[in-house]
Amino acid sequence: MVDAAANNGWWLAPGIVGRLMFHSKEVQAGRRRFWGRELPFETFIALGMGMIGYSIGVYWALPGPVTAGIISVIAYLGPRFIDTTAAQVVDWFVKRKA
Repeated sequence: MVDAAANNGWWLAPGIVGRLMFHSKEVQAGRRRFWGRELPFETFIALGMGMIGYSIGVYWALPGPVTAGIISVIAYLGPRFIDTTAAQVVDWFVKRKA
């Protein structure tokens, strides 16, 4: 049981690393305290971004290290970046059709 959890949950580690990189950057800029109230919420973001990155890696049939890199980048960028980028792409397609 433990072995299955370790093999199937590996994608969580790069997600946490990516979010910790973002969180550390915010701490260095003075916008947050390291052990502040935002830290528990970063865990949930890391979980969600890890799932998204892992799904992309599986869909494209990428090897593990490449998938781990994608997960870390997506977790670092976070949901706000993904949301604004998707909105810009949709706007571009709508303007292109008109």
